[in-house]
Amino acid sequence: SSGYADSSDATGLLTSGATVLGLTATPIEANEASIRQALVGGKPVIASVSSGVFGAGSYIVISDIDARGMLIINDPTSEERSSRHWSFEEICADTDTVWAYESAA
Repeated sequence: SSGYADSSDATGLLTSGATVLGLTATPIEANEASIRQALVGGKPVIASVSSGVFGAGSYIVISDIDARGMLIINDPTSEERSSRHWSFEEICADTDTVWAYESAA
């Protein structure tokens, strides 16, 4: 395996691939309570987004919550979208699947 996704569906890379890196990827609900709980617990989140402003078949990293309660994200396809902060409603509306990550050790 090359270590890169071989299709637009990177679920295997984001789950089984995480294990190879010593991480545990846990599926969580695509809602504010679940995402907030993961982030407050120090677990970064990756979301599969499939519609709306992010376009089809994309993945974003949700890394933190700012002082105003907005989500800090990294969209690998857009510096512009990565530079602004997002409401939970905006992110959850376009999100299909979400995983929270932590060290497997």
